[in-house]
Amino acid sequence: MTRRVPFYIAQPVTIIGFWVASLLLIVLVAVAANDLHAPGVKHQALSQAYYYAAYAAGLYQIISYLMCVTVYGAYRGGYNKEFKLTMAQRTLMLQTISFLTYQLLGALVFSRIEGWKYLDAVYWADFTSLTIGLGGEFTPKTHLGRSLLFPFAMGGILILGLIVGSIRTLVLDRGKKTLAARMTEKTRLKLVKRVADRDEKKWLKHKPVMGLPAHTARALTLEPGDTDLPEVERRQAEFDAMRRVQHLVILKRKWFSLLTSSFAFAFLVRAQPERTCSY
Repeated sequence: MTRRVPFYIAQPVTIIGFWVASLLLIVLVAVAANDLHAPGVKHQALSQAYYYAAYAAGLYQIISYLMCVTVYGAYRGGYNKEFKLTMAQRTLMLQTISFLTYQLLGALVFSRIEGWKYLDAVYWADFTSLTIGLGGEFTPKTHLGRSLLFPFAMGGILILGLIVGSIRTLVLDRGKKTLAARMTEKTRLKLVKRVADRDEKKWLKHKPVMGLPAHTARALTLEPGDTDLPEVERRQAEFDAMRRVQHLVILKRKWFSLLTSSFAFAFLVRAQPERTCSY
């Protein structure tokens, strides 16, 4: 993705890597499922790692096949073979990797301090950093664990906030020009329709139109060369109308940005469930 390796080398290596990783996981899952019914062993159950491996194997298979479609499309000329990450994409990737590393290392530290199993510590770290609660049924009991709880939670929440901001930037940058042009055109057509309706309905003639004063809206309905209003004032009315359209588009984009950020935050963070505590 940084154009350091040619496309015809990078893509096959990546596809084969995903496919081999999926095959290895499938073998491990099959062996684990077979050992579940070993003779003389009772009360066995599949752990969360087993299901993680099964999900990952399926995802790796899907990714490898989708990348084959990518190679086919590139050689058919559907899009450029060269692909380079934008700054927003690169930032989001690095932040996601940083968050994953932070969670795994934090889980390792707390598993040693509290004596938990490592996967239970990973569950606790995700539960805490995603602000769902204080680790569910797992809570630090040692003084050192309780001392490190607040700094660890704050660090995870800060990184998560950066990821939300990067998702917002990525979504907005991807269709920024197209979205702005579409919003501007729709707002302009809406203003024209409102002005036309005002000219047809007499009871609306003395009311503002989408924030434009009544005399400005009236000037927009005049034909060029109309003697009722000087040409300079008519041009000024058109200029004011366009400025109003631009102002409304800016407001809409701000609301769109707010909704995008709120959706990303709501997608990553769930509401904390109610629980009772005893002291």
